[in-house]
Amino acid sequence: MKMDYQKIMVSRSLISTGNNFRIKKAIKKARQGEDVTIAYLGGSITRRNDELKDRGFADASFRYFKERFATSGNLTYINAYLRCSF
Repeated sequence: MKMDYQKIMVSRSLISTGNNFRIKKAIKKARQGEDVTIAYLGGSITRRNDELKDRGFADASFRYFKERFATSGNLTYINAYLRCSF
């Protein structure tokens, strides 16, 4: 019998999906054509660099949200990269 270690690992790793109320509210507003602001706050995951250009996490997920939920283009994008090490 072959074990699927990936499924076992994933089933053990997910403790909570959290509260998704706010993202559902933003999706609903975007679909209705209302203004929505999406802000990314953080360190290296929000950082833009020359190699990634506009393909970093923040850029890619914003583009996905816009294409999927806000086709009228009523989104504001804020990328507030915070340098964490000095």
